[in-house]
Amino acid sequence: MRDNIALNLLFIQTLSDIERGWILTTKEARDELTNLQAHGNKKEFLEVARNLPSYGVIQFQKAIVDYPEANTQTSVTIGNKELSTRTVVGKKVQEARFKESSYTESKETSLDVYLMNGFRIAVNAYTTECSTKVLEKACDNIDLPREFAYYFALFLMRKENDGNVTLTRKLMDFEAPYITQRILLFHKTVSAV
Repeated sequence: MRDNIALNLLFIQTLSDIERGWILTTKEARDELTNLQAHGNKKEFLEVARNLPSYGVIQFQKAIVDYPEANTQTSVTIGNKELSTRTVVGKKVQEARFKESSYTESKETSLDVYLMNGFRIAVNAYTTECSTKVLEKACDNIDLPREFAYYFALFLMRKENDGNVTLTRKLMDFEAPYITQRILLFHKTVSAV
């Protein structure tokens, strides 16, 4: 990573997420991360952290559920193509992971990405690639280091009859822009019938 400010921000955020228990580590990984932190090796610290299974997932607020017992506290995360739940029953922690199981054939396509300055760039991507990958390819197209992709987001937009553009919503990092767009178009045509 060439940008020291971005490196520091990612390091602090990752360290905070680990301390909060949002990024789960094994004892060995925690020892390695502690050693890297003590020696000031931020870049290597982030490389190790990025390989942890709960790195980069979205953490929802804790919820109370009625399974496996009434008033059971659970944490829900989504990311890395899976939905995970972690429930605490007494002193016992139970985890459940639900992996993406549907298969969609991936084809190369061109996506239009509109920049804030009004310019449009065409990004060649596979139909199943997530927003993060599409943003990295967009950075490549405008000669921006891929590390900066995490400062940007993709939004779905709708062109109105009067020519104005409305942003409908931000795409989540794990969403495939092409598939999401096709699903919304499908629902629009079904509801119009």
